[in-house]
Amino acid sequence: MKKKIEEEALRNFATLEHDLLTNQNISYDFRMEVGFMNDRVEHFTRKVPINFLVMDREMSTENRESFDELVEHITVPLVIVP
Repeated sequence: MKKKIEEEALRNFATLEHDLLTNQNISYDFRMEVGFMNDRVEHFTRKVPINFLVMDREMSTENRESFDELVEHITVPLVIVP
């Protein structure tokens, strides 16, 4: 199941990257994390400094409790895109 989720995320990001990011002189990094959103973000940001986090609106509504906990503890700007 995890592999299937990761493959779909890679396909979706490849489309987004092609349509919006290629040749735009924007520095970015795409990371997939499977698990509870707030735990995964917190774990990743302990190891890697980030300037801001961009999330799909769907991610903010799928598990409201996990999202609310993330917002409460995140220490970088959070951007939610439609």
